[in-house]
Amino acid sequence: MNWEAIGTVSEVVGALAVLVTLFYLAKQIRHSSESQDRANQIAQAESVTNSNALFLTGWEQIASNEELAAIYDRALSGQELSSVESVRFVAFLYMYFAWMEVLYCQISVDLGFQDMGPKEYFDISKTYVSKLLSTQVGAEWWNSDARSNFSTEFYDDVSAFHNT
Repeated sequence: MNWEAIGTVSEVVGALAVLVTLFYLAKQIRHSSESQDRANQIAQAESVTNSNALFLTGWEQIASNEELAAIYDRALSGQELSSVESVRFVAFLYMYFAWMEVLYCQISVDLGFQDMGPKEYFDISKTYVSKLLSTQVGAEWWNSDARSNFSTEFYDDVSAFHNT
């Protein structure tokens, strides 16, 4: 065998080695991508589950406590609340809007509910949020204390859609 033939065989073997390596890398990349997709699905499911648990915790308090339910009902029907009742209603508002901001952030990074952006989220929530923020206590709280307790973007977006 001459050197030229040996060189040709070496080139063919080298090219085959490169092809095998490329196929192996493609398989590893596909496997990694599938694993990442699965991890993202799990994170999304956990995100929705945790958000729902937070939501239910707040509502459970109203459902299981007759006094809180009465305060909630009086606030939404426009009746005057005592100072202690106002504090309790504001505590509910903090819980509700904290949950809302969590959902807002999740949706903003595509971690929450699929196929929903912040605009669609607010469209769904608008009636109830407006109802809460139209109460005397809700309006006072939103225009004074709420600004410093939520992100500027969330606060501004809620304010914008509430005032439309």
